[in-house]
Parts: sequence; structure tokens; C-alpha cells
Amino acid sequence: MARATRIALDIALVATKAIKPAAGTAWQYAKIEMVPPLTVAFFTGPAGRKIENAVSNAASGLITSLESMIRDMDAEEARQIRLKEEAIRAAQEKLKAEAKLAKEKAMQKALEAQKAKAKAKAMETKKEEPPSPPPKAKPAKKKPVKDKKKPKRGGKK
Repeated sequence: MARATRIALDIALVATKAIKPAAGTAWQYAKIEMVPPLTVAFFTGPAGRKIENAVSNAASGLITSLESMIRDMDAEEARQIRLKEEAIRAAQEKLKAEAKLAKEKAMQKALEAQKAKAKAKAMETKKEEPPSPPPKAKPAKKKPVKDKKKPKRGGKK
């Protein structure tokens, strides 16, 4: 619908721009050749200029409004495209974040699995080795006790 409207506005704008100079030329011819003889002064005087200015301003206003409508349609279309691109970027960022989170979880699970595997292997090696009997306690050797001599009193008397 918007595309058909845009095409119609483009055609109307081109037609209006093409007709304006031709209508001006036709008006100048009609003012001189087709106006009844007693009304020539009216159409060539101040009243005729007011009419010409009013018609010219209306045509310029029509052209300006058509250009404005086309510009607004283009801006709206650009805004819609920008919104879609932003939504796509946001979805991509969300997917990247989810992928990163999933990768971190997978790494954490792999680390836990590795730790569990190492722990299981350690338990397995302990089970495979027969428990060695505790070492026998050797009787402690008694050292001969030396007589403790009293320290000599030193000093001057």
C-alpha cells in the first residue's frame, strides 16, 4: 500500500512540476487573447496580479506538500529498516551471550567431570594396591644415662 502511494505521489509531483510552467504560459496567452475587451484592465491590473500570486502560491504549496509527503514516507521507511536492523543486532547479541554462557557451563561441567575422573582413578589405585601392614614399632633403644655432675661453682672467694 505504501509503495503504491509513494508511486502515486511521485507521479503527481512530476506532473505538477511539469504543468506549472505550462499553465503559467497558457494563462499569459489567455489573459491577452481570450479575455473580453472590457475586462483586460482587470486581469492586467492589481487584481489580476493577486489572482496570479494566489494560484502560483497554491501550486508551490501543492508541490511542497507532495515533496514533504514523499520525504516523510522515505523517513518512515528508513526508520522501519533501522528498527529491524536493531532488532536483528539485539537478537545476535542475545545469541552470543547465550552461547558464551553455554560454553562456560560446558567448560565447568568438563572440569567437574575431569575432577571426578581423577578422584575415581585415585580411589581405584588405592583399591588395587593391597594395604601394606603398618610398620612394626621398633623397641626404643635406651641410651645409657650419664651421671649428671653438678656444675662447679665458679667464681672468686
